[in-house]
Amino acid sequence: MEKRGCLVVLLLVLIIVSISGIIGDITGEVITGDTITGEATQNIGMNISIIAYFPVLTIVSPQNKTYLINESLSLNYTVRNEQSVWYNLDNSANITITSNLTFNVSEGSHTLYLYANSSYGNLSLTGVTFFVNLIGEVVETPSGRGGGGGSVVTEKDFFVDQAVVKVLLKQEESFKTSLKIKNTENTSQNFQLSLSPSLDGLIFLSENNFSLKKGEEKIIFLIFSSDENTLLGVHTGNLEIKGEGKTKEIPVIFSIKSKEVLFDVSLDIPLEYKEILSGEELVLQLTLFNLADIGKTDVSIEYIVKDFEGNTLVEESEVVTVETQVSFSKTIKLPLDVELGDYLAIVQVRYGDSLGSSSDMFHVIGELEIGKLEANKYFIIVLFVLIILVIFIIWLRYNGIKMKGIIKSQKSEIKKVRGKSARGKGKIRESRKRERGFGDKMVVLEKAFKEGYIKESSYLKGKERIKKLK
Repeated sequence: MEKRGCLVVLLLVLIIVSISGIIGDITGEVITGDTITGEATQNIGMNISIIAYFPVLTIVSPQNKTYLINESLSLNYTVRNEQSVWYNLDNSANITITSNLTFNVSEGSHTLYLYANSSYGNLSLTGVTFFVNLIGEVVETPSGRGGGGGSVVTEKDFFVDQAVVKVLLKQEESFKTSLKIKNTENTSQNFQLSLSPSLDGLIFLSENNFSLKKGEEKIIFLIFSSDENTLLGVHTGNLEIKGEGKTKEIPVIFSIKSKEVLFDVSLDIPLEYKEILSGEELVLQLTLFNLADIGKTDVSIEYIVKDFEGNTLVEESEVVTVETQVSFSKTIKLPLDVELGDYLAIVQVRYGDSLGSSSDMFHVIGELEIGKLEANKYFIIVLFVLIILVIFIIWLRYNGIKMKGIIKSQKSEIKKVRGKSARGKGKIRESRKRERGFGDKMVVLEKAFKEGYIKESSYLKGKERIKKLK
């Protein structure tokens, strides 16, 4: 019996690739000298451990976004455990660097790769893709019929050489950094600078109000300060720069660690999670470092998501066991009501009075509305019902075909039975006909014998012959 049907198979394959490992080769020299004789009075045991750390490398700017200028773009980065650092732009020649710098690019898409190696030869790599779209200051409009031409002047703009300001200090330390503001308009502009309230008492500006003439630029200093009473952790806020046409907000990240850091952490958000929707899951990649000779112990890990007004959106914690170092991933689900914009993921590791921290930025590009989620739920329910209905129809079709085969087989058997029955009836009719024929012959024979037409001997022989024919 032939089987017919439809089979639909959906296969989902999740490939988790984990790459980790540190290889360190340690060589030594044999030191020779005078022969020492005598008996040892004391045995001293000594263990020497060398951990070959990978460099911890983060690109602060440029970011994965569109820039409206192509000159003096900032390359800002943070690095630890490095021996040397270098970068290349669009797979061009490698350039060794020792500090932040600026660079020029053409319009379009660009990818910057940043490398660092350690004294043990371990190499770290990170990269970022960004876009440059040059926009003119004046857009000429075509002249209409019966009227003169005109022009639309864009809002007064200006240039800031820093996309993000990020500073890391230990408690009771201070640091001064700077940024440059340039008036890119053909007329003078007045500027007003202010910091978010969340940064009050932590950062001080060299100037809050000033004016720049056409093409003039100004260096603004930011003084980061902490004392014994300053709250440890990562503080976020914005530096608002208001011109006469536009207002720009520069994210500020101020991380304050304890004086003595026994355990530290590095944090990296994979490139595919740098831009996500609200309500989605954010993936963090972490490495914890045991910087003290404490041995295997438990530390408290805090996961925090903040906006750049100092508000905390997500806060979670867990305990992790660390011996020398450990790397792992952490998934955090964002709230559904997160607004579009830049946010900071923070990881803090605590052990006693020690606090180490690391952070990385990401961008929320859309919202998953609750109504849409409810609609999606109904859609999933309808889809599930349709799938069940299709499976039921396929089952009915399959069983219908099977039933047709059974009915066809039964009809064939019935036909065979009827054929045999018809042949049996024919034989019965023939038998009855023969019996009637034999009876007629017997009647004729007896009549002929009684009327004297045949002798008795002939009568008896004929009777025996008829009996044998039956």
